[in-house]
Amino acid sequence: MIVAATDQILPATTAHQAEMRVWLASRAAGFTALGLLTVQIALGLVLSHPTNKSTWRLSRRLFPWHENAWVFVLAFIAAHVVSLIADPYAGVGALGAFVPGLSSYRTAPVALGTLGLWALLVTGATARYTKLLPPGAWLSTATGSRGPLGPPLPPRSRRAPVPGSGRGRPCGFRLGRSARGGNGPGAR
Repeated sequence: MIVAATDQILPATTAHQAEMRVWLASRAAGFTALGLLTVQIALGLVLSHPTNKSTWRLSRRLFPWHENAWVFVLAFIAAHVVSLIADPYAGVGALGAFVPGLSSYRTAPVALGTLGLWALLVTGATARYTKLLPPGAWLSTATGSRGPLGPPLPPRSRRAPVPGSGRGRPCGFRLGRSARGGNGPGAR
């Protein structure tokens, strides 16, 4: 559809220009999807920021934009993938577009894009059905702190301190003198 629309606006005068349309459509759809995804992530960061909940209170105005950006991201990613599959020069193919490492054209970058596609789909699907997941499962999946089927996060008291925070939160062991009088992980 994108290629047909561009052919109506600016008709190809040579065979080479006609072949380049699919390539250009793929790149344009990919860059547009990347830009829209950046906007969606930025809106999500503003929505989840603690200051937004207490002071800014922008959630009611921003959440529809954040939610609807997902539809446009998916549409442009679909256009990107379809045009990559249709591009005879790229030679990605249907299997290479959905299975990492099976593309004959630039295997590593296409594999990273495929993994990004799957990560985006998992994040979007878990965001859509958060009510069906255990409490806290979506946030930990979306932030990458664990996989969807990974182990649960340790309790707050056992987490390591955040570097540079100056908070000195306790971690899994105490530093100091042990019962035997020495220092180390077993010290109490």
